[in-house]
Amino acid sequence: MAADEVLEISGFLQRIVEPAPRPVAVRAGLELALKRWRQGVVDPDPLTGATYHYGSAGYERWLADLDRAPDLTPAQLGNLWFLNGWTYSSLHMNRSDYAASYLRANTKHLPAAAHAPLEAAAQCYDQLRARLGSWNPSDPSFGMVKQKQLESWTPEVRARETALLRDVYALESRAMAEIEQALGAS
Repeated sequence: MAADEVLEISGFLQRIVEPAPRPVAVRAGLELALKRWRQGVVDPDPLTGATYHYGSAGYERWLADLDRAPDLTPAQLGNLWFLNGWTYSSLHMNRSDYAASYLRANTKHLPAAAHAPLEAAAQCYDQLRARLGSWNPSDPSFGMVKQKQLESWTPEVRARETALLRDVYALESRAMAEIEQALGAS
């Protein structure tokens, strides 16, 4: 049964299939990352009806939502504040801790022609990590996950968040272009 058919919180495995060889798995993972980056909006979730935005479409939607924050009702603003902080915490953890190190650790599993573009992508993620900075609980940016109050989400804070996200989006776009080049070279 495919994972998207399970529709449950837990399941029991009846068999475990031998994993793909590491070079095949690395290439498949990078291809999936690139596919998701380009995928944009996906069909609504079958359980909740929620719409998911992948990759560049996700950044575009996120930035557009922040731009329209002044026009939202208090309830809508509270929902956006929650989603903004929650999404940022995931972005911060995954891009700060894993992206560059994954690329560097797995370059050896692809042909030599892919090594330079993957290193360039890893360098983009190094820059992205530096731009994200350390997790500062006293900073009101993306404050919901830092246990701040909604009132701390001022227009100035949102402007800083927007500037940060635009920079991160540009760096991730460059990284994805390098990954695409690496996959074409291998």
